[in-house]
Amino acid sequence: MMVEAATPFLSLILRNPNKRIFGLPFLPGRGKNIQTASEGVFGMDEHVRFISYAGKQILLIDFTDCPAAKTEEIARTVPDVVMLQAPHSVLILGDFTRASLNEEAIRAIEEAMVFDKFYVKKAALAGTEHLPGTFVRDISMFSRREFPVFKSRLEALQWLTQE
Repeated sequence: MMVEAATPFLSLILRNPNKRIFGLPFLPGRGKNIQTASEGVFGMDEHVRFISYAGKQILLIDFTDCPAAKTEEIARTVPDVVMLQAPHSVLILGDFTRASLNEEAIRAIEEAMVFDKFYVKKAALAGTEHLPGTFVRDISMFSRREFPVFKSRLEALQWLTQE
């Protein structure tokens, strides 16, 4: 039975589960490919990348200054990265500072939050004060998760790295 994937990358993995992808062995749930991923091998760019803070790896999803179409595009790449990690291990910071949203971008964000739920240990949002007041409530209800909101990226990073 052929399984359809939501993205070309996942489709490649599903068709070739024992193959080397981009010259690297595919090791689901191990995070072995992530250093290379942040260098652009899996199509990641400056908007979706791992950063270090207080000795921990945080997946920064940086929507800062993005128009709605770019926000949607970024959101659709997140599951491809998160689903390569071990379950309940990923710390995520979504920064929405001056980001624009439309219906499609919100739908993409909600879908990403559902797909990555199993892999996320903690997630926080920053820079949402300019967005509609219902934005955080709506994505929380859709994904059945709570998202603490912080005024700055630094506050969110500090919260994410607390044990």
